[in-house]
This record gives sequence, structure tokens and C-alpha cells, in this order.
Amino acid sequence: MDQLQGKVASTTFALYLRSLPHSILTQGELLLGGGDPTLYKTPLTYVPLRSQQECLVTLGTLQVGTGHKSIGINQPALIDTGTQGLVIPPTHFDATLKAITDQASAAANFTVTCDYIPALGACVIDCHHIVYLPPIELGLGPSGNAP
Repeated sequence: MDQLQGKVASTTFALYLRSLPHSILTQGELLLGGGDPTLYKTPLTYVPLRSQQECLVTLGTLQVGTGHKSIGINQPALIDTGTQGLVIPPTHFDATLKAITDQASAAANFTVTCDYIPALGACVIDCHHIVYLPPIELGLGPSGNAP
């Protein structure tokens, strides 16, 4: 960041990730020196880090599509924009997976399944079904008030 001294208005940055409508493709952008208020809901909410060594925040709520919002999760969540997956607290795994596959199946008009891989402790959904997956809202902070 030293090479940007005096080149940008502030030391803040914004990372925007989004899927393209009706596509398995995604796009994103990194803005240095601020953000674009047309791309988020105001006001922004500050979420403190739980650790100075890792980008850990508190996950307060979790909601899949139009389903039930789980509150009071109060678990650490690692913000890692380079990962391909989402790690879900074990106590919420089964219900979250069911909500995802049920809503995806309803949108697809056929059964969307998950292949569980025990060695990885991971569930994999066919990439061709990504267009049917519901949005997942993660509420950050102890009360989950930062979407």
C-alpha cells in the first residue's frame, strides 16, 4: 500500500462479489480508496475483528433464501475472499443444507442434491445447479445486524 500513498483518497477499500443473473459466472471488483454507495445498503455497519492475526468476525445470524433466519449463532467466521466454500457451524449444518437443497429443488422443478464427502467434511452441489441456489445472508456481528 505504500506505493499508493497520496494516490487514493483514503486507506479504505471495498470488495464486491456478485453472480451474474441466470449464469454460473461471477464477477467482482476491488476499489481502493473507498467504495461505491450504489452497490450496498446504507448505512454501513462496523464489525470488529475477533482476532488481529486472522480476519475473524462474529457470525450472528444465517438465513437461506426466504427461509427461517437462525439467530444467536455467535460463532467465529473467517472472511476469506479466496475460498470456494462456506463453512457452516456444525449445529446449523443439517438445517442449512436442507434449506439450500429444498429451495434449489423448488426453483429447478427437479431434485437438487448434495454429495457429502466424509474425508473432506464437505457437501458438494453440481455446478450446473448454481443458477437454482438461493441467496444466503450472513448477519455479521453479535446481533447479526450487519448483512
